[in-house]
Amino acid sequence: MSSGSPPQPLISEIRQMWQALNLTPAAPPQAVSPLLEELRRSNVNGGAVFQAFEYEAHPVLDWFIQTRRLVPPAFDLATDFVTTKAVREALPELEIPEHLPQPLQAHELDVFDFEASLTRRICRGGAYVTFDKTYREAQLLVAPFVDALAPEKDWPWFGLTWLPWTDWFFAVAWDMTWIGLSPQKNLLWLLCTTDTD
Repeated sequence: MSSGSPPQPLISEIRQMWQALNLTPAAPPQAVSPLLEELRRSNVNGGAVFQAFEYEAHPVLDWFIQTRRLVPPAFDLATDFVTTKAVREALPELEIPEHLPQPLQAHELDVFDFEASLTRRICRGGAYVTFDKTYREAQLLVAPFVDALAPEKDWPWFGLTWLPWTDWFFAVAWDMTWIGLSPQKNLLWLLCTTDTD
């Protein structure tokens, strides 16, 4: 970082930011419905949940976005976002605690790996129900979803974790949570899947 750059926000400033950040549940893009329907069809003993939130610009969050430091140790966007009051209230079925026993340990993905991970999840299906179409048809479900959340010329951020971070998950191979940030749209969102045999 150059000497003229502003200093990294303090932990106390990050906490204050999450308390002050206005997160408003947003209507999902139209492309979400077909993807969710397929995930729910194949994960018959579990399910799939999606929710997007619009956020108002905040200088602390803006700093981390501009410097692209959205994972520990600098910042933990994924863990801090999913435990906000707004997310907990919008998704009661997930039974999200105010404090997680451990961080989400989300792995950063670029848009190519994000699309591939979703396509792979569709193709592999759930514990008992598989995807009976082609890989290309799976891509046709995923591509509009990705396009809606990662518009052209945007700098989106995606995180993925396999941790069963609430009791909604079954702590098996089908547990996946994607978290996304679209600065151009001022949008944060999460997509969770689980199933069990």
